Amino acid sequence: MTSSLAIVITRDSSPTTHNSITARMGTFSCSGVNSSSGHTLENEGQKIPTGTYSAFVRRDRQMPRIQLQDVPGRTEIQIHTGNWVKDVTGCILPGTGTATDEKGPMVTNSGAAMNKMMEGVVDGTKITVTVM
Repeated sequence: MTSSLAIVITRDSSPTTHNSITARMGTFSCSGVNSSSGHTLENEGQKIPTGTYSAFVRRDRQMPRIQLQDVPGRTEIQIHTGNWVKDVTGCILPGTGTATDEKGPMVTNSGAAMNKMMEGVVDGTKITVTVM
């Protein structure tokens, strides 16, 4: 039987701006092979359309990433580690909390959040990501 992971990202209704840097904050919740949850950050000017996307794990770098498929007009959109808007173009950053500093709005403990999101995921796990 194939394992599955469903990730739901719920964006805040309005963007967050600090030091003239604007981000779209939100939350994520997982179901299936794990039930992790946390916060998200996206670049407000380059966020992807809402919708449900199939995804897969990319393991070609030190830290695995979840790559979304068939995002309209975009390629290589991923959920990966990072803390600030400067760390992301159209991708989504997970975190265990949120804060602001001189670099703008941020998620905290991104590596820990990504590790929890990946818990139980193996090659062949069916992954869906819904962005709302």
